[in-house]
Amino acid sequence: MIEIADQNLHAADAYGQPLGIECSCQRRALVPLADLAAHRGNMRRITELRFVCRQCGSRVYKAFLFLKRPPGRGLRRRQVLRRYMGPAARRPGCG
Repeated sequence: MIEIADQNLHAADAYGQPLGIECSCQRRALVPLADLAAHRGNMRRITELRFVCRQCGSRVYKAFLFLKRPPGRGLRRRQVLRRYMGPAARRPGCG
């Protein structure tokens, strides 16, 4: 998992994983790249995307990109995403 400093949707498409969003109230969500129009050549910065938290209404968030193959223990994609979502994975988050 990589916290985004100044990435664009072109880079997000290269990672091939959903975009992780964390609100300032600690709620988390996964956003499919197709919903963001992330494709090769789209140079729109991820920091320019607007998200609103369903719980607190905040527009402040951190965005994360996930590696295609996580290093280390050979975790599968679902395991990495579940760990990111944490115990609140079944509740709606930001988005």
